[in-house]
Amino acid sequence: QLAVITYKGIEDITANEVKEIIGIRAECSDSCVLFNTDKKEDAVKFGYLSQTARKVMVFLAEGNDVNKINNEIKKIDFSKWIKKGKTFSVRSSIEFSELHSKNIEPAIGEAILDVISNKVNLTSPDVLFHVFITGNKWYFGIDLFNLDLSKRDYKIFTAPNDIKGQIAYVALKVAGLTKDIPSLLDPFCSSGSIAIEAALYLTGMSVNHYRKNKLKCYFDDADLSQFDTKRDFSCKINTSDPSFKHLGIAKKNAKIAGVEKSINFSRTQIDWLETKFDENSLGLIVTCPPRLSKWGQDEIKLLYKELFY
Repeated sequence: QLAVITYKGIEDITANEVKEIIGIRAECSDSCVLFNTDKKEDAVKFGYLSQTARKVMVFLAEGNDVNKINNEIKKIDFSKWIKKGKTFSVRSSIEFSELHSKNIEPAIGEAILDVISNKVNLTSPDVLFHVFITGNKWYFGIDLFNLDLSKRDYKIFTAPNDIKGQIAYVALKVAGLTKDIPSLLDPFCSSGSIAIEAALYLTGMSVNHYRKNKLKCYFDDADLSQFDTKRDFSCKINTSDPSFKHLGIAKKNAKIAGVEKSINFSRTQIDWLETKFDENSLGLIVTCPPRLSKWGQDEIKLLYKELFY
């Protein structure tokens, strides 16, 4: 069984992504989705191609009482998951809780040492165990890739009003992005997250494509290159911004992501948008418009009025 750690509130998006990528139905839990597969290739493929996952774990245990983590971990048959002579370490991610990693990780490590004789290696372990705690709910397993999968390496250049790549993808899916959408527009591109995530999804290109060497997979024989299949698509991805600076930043990030040629960039003031597109020519408009912090209230009202017009 696999556990995919995601963000609270988007579990259904992650479950749909599991279905779309590997054709398996996933069960939603709290900040997590669970699915069963007998094929390690399914686990590796999903972890490599997912745009919503934070962690993908070989699922070993869960519970609703953080005080019982150590007792439950001692019941696990670790001989199935870590060979003799292999080293291990424990990492944690904690949210909505007053617990701290510096207390949790050593305690879990000691619990594991009570049932196995393997040595600990804090810097470069052969097997990395991970515990995710959200409130009193916890999940424990083997970290499949030993990295935060929600991090985007293409986000080298930043701009105000930016959003995380993972959240950009979620916004696109909530808006209804599919492979059949004829066209898409983001009129406030900022650093380009929305257009880039759309292009990655439509081309089938992994967000991890350029960091394969950093992904130390639990399965030693995993071949990530087999999942690098780029597909053709007909959707026109348009992104614009009133700022030349933001547009330049978005172009640079798109180039780093490898999708610059899949996106149309243009500097366009919001009140000129209607001159750029024919009526009913856009399938979706997905954007993160400027917020009040750097704009006056009257300016924001006018900007939003023009946008919805």
